[in-house]
Amino acid sequence: MNLETQFKLINNEVLHQYVRTNSYWYKKLNRDPGVYNSLVKEMKSVYKLNVEDKIENFVDRLKFVQMFMDAFK
Repeated sequence: MNLETQFKLINNEVLHQYVRTNSYWYKKLNRDPGVYNSLVKEMKSVYKLNVEDKIENFVDRLKFVQMFMDAFK
């Protein structure tokens, strides 16, 4: 694994933890550092960090607040 990829992993805590729990990525990154973007995409989909997931989470929170406010009416 090249140094640039190693620094990217170390500086991103969430990504570093994902690689530690899914160690097969070490082998993939050692063989081809170009799969880094695939790693990031997979990590975001697993941890629900995509834009769509964030919007869905926000909408769910708004619904919760609305239900809470309706309960006090």
